[in-house]
Amino acid sequence: MFRIGFNEFGGPEVFTTIPAELPTPKANQVLIKVVAFGINPYDVRLRRGDYQKQRPLPWPIVPGTELAGIISAIGSDVQDYQVGDRVMNYRPRGGYSEYVTASTAKIAKVPENLPLTVAAGTPNAGIAAFGVLELLHVEPGKTIVIEGASGAVGSILIQAAKYRGLHVIATCSSANHDLVLHLGADEVGLYDRENVAAKFPSVGDYVVNAVSNGQDGGAGAWMRKPASQYVTLTEPEFRPAGDDNFHVLGDNGPTDTAAAFSFLSELRTRAELYINIAETLPFSAQGVTEAHAKLDRHHPAGKYICTKDPNYSKHIQL
Repeated sequence: MFRIGFNEFGGPEVFTTIPAELPTPKANQVLIKVVAFGINPYDVRLRRGDYQKQRPLPWPIVPGTELAGIISAIGSDVQDYQVGDRVMNYRPRGGYSEYVTASTAKIAKVPENLPLTVAAGTPNAGIAAFGVLELLHVEPGKTIVIEGASGAVGSILIQAAKYRGLHVIATCSSANHDLVLHLGADEVGLYDRENVAAKFPSVGDYVVNAVSNGQDGGAGAWMRKPASQYVTLTEPEFRPAGDDNFHVLGDNGPTDTAAAFSFLSELRTRAELYINIAETLPFSAQGVTEAHAKLDRHHPAGKYICTKDPNYSKHIQL
């Protein structure tokens, strides 16, 4: 088998194919033959070396926090899964691989009518979106402002918030106006055409900063009601002193993966959860390199997925 990783930090060109031995699942694990894996901004920062001081890792480094595939072997204690089951997996890293082992606490079954390529783009953003709602303790009837609403997390969060009965204000670029409306946003602010903070001053009971790198120019602070809840997905350079309602995703501990998967399944069944895929690429070092190069630039909204599925090119169009 092979993995796709790097032995030095740098640009997308550092990725290479790495031969590896087939792993053996432990008692509580399954062995997954990977069909597709998602590419995420965290992978890009890992490749650049942004975390090398805080989280030093041995070489080679193989990114990949989400994937989908087929179980090819099970550990001795596994009872709820069997060989041949289609599953998705959320993990710390290592997903850019032909095969992975995974704890049953970090996988969920994929229904037959859901392509594995789509499933592979669900865990990372879906679990983050669920974690945001849990951190905020959202209540139906209140207003949530979602900055960066057309991104992977933001697009799922719109749908999850509507399902939970919230009024959704979404901010995005004008290119993604129709997308966020289709996903369920009640009102939209276009940051490239208008001052969204001036358009929606002090309206949010909850404000979520899902902008890439958290750089919203301070707009989120203006859109909060006094004493309202604010959560950002990215640790800021400075936290506001004395603001107990300012949160960073993860402040309440790691998200319950099983609960998140259960909620996403409910959302898919009852609200037709839509996963926006920008492009699919080959399951290879070349495909990974191309995906990372696209993420390094301003790119269309949606996930980049490396897949082995020759019949899948993109998710159903809006």
